[in-house]
Amino acid sequence: MSGEGWDPAAGGFVERLDIEGRADRAEPRRVRVQARQIYSFAKAAQIGWYPEGREIAMRGLDYLLAKAKALMAGQALFTCWVRTVPRSTRSAIL
Repeated sequence: MSGEGWDPAAGGFVERLDIEGRADRAEPRRVRVQARQIYSFAKAAQIGWYPEGREIAMRGLDYLLAKAKALMAGQALFTCWVRTVPRSTRSAIL
């Protein structure tokens, strides 16, 4: 799969890697990083650079949709995106 960048236990892409290339799983996860990684893997698959990227992008999208949407002002028809994924919601969704 994507090596260190994907968190198989909690789901989602990690925010950063340390100097030795290991995932920093304690760092909060920004929505921006999730979206950027989803796009990068999907685009790489689309142009043939990394065919496995589609599966990774779809898992990332599932994680993002499950963890980062919040109701806005209690109105069920409107949603907003949170800036970071709370640590308490980082359970496996796959």
